[in-house]
Amino acid sequence: MIDPRHELVKLAAMIDWDVFEREWAGFFPSGKGRPATEPRLVAGL
Repeated sequence: MIDPRHELVKLAAMIDWDVFEREWAGFFPSGKGRPATEPRLVAGL
């Protein structure tokens, strides 16, 4: 279970993930091979 009071959960809610998707789309193409990696996963790594 995810605790909605956890600091990382609160931080994730404040980030505009659509901006990351648009900015990083060119670095993670999905035209060939496996599907593109989600920006949230990449940012978390």
